[in-house]
Amino acid sequence: MPVGHSTTLAMPAPVSSVSVENPDLVDVSQQGRRVVLTGRSAGTTEVTVKTADGEMHLRVYVAADKYGMPH
Repeated sequence: MPVGHSTTLAMPAPVSSVSVENPDLVDVSQQGRRVVLTGRSAGTTEVTVKTADGEMHLRVYVAADKYGMPH
């Protein structure tokens, strides 16, 4: 995802917790079964989402926003 953009994930069960390996790269918010990831800085990190069904590990790549860069 580009820096400054968000992605919403719909989980199969209510989310009990979310952790980010490097919170400098991705902001995370949760509400019920939804998790919103927002790119803060370019790089790669892992996000772990826990629900009653188990854990999901996601590798998140945040790319520099080419439209926000000076020419």
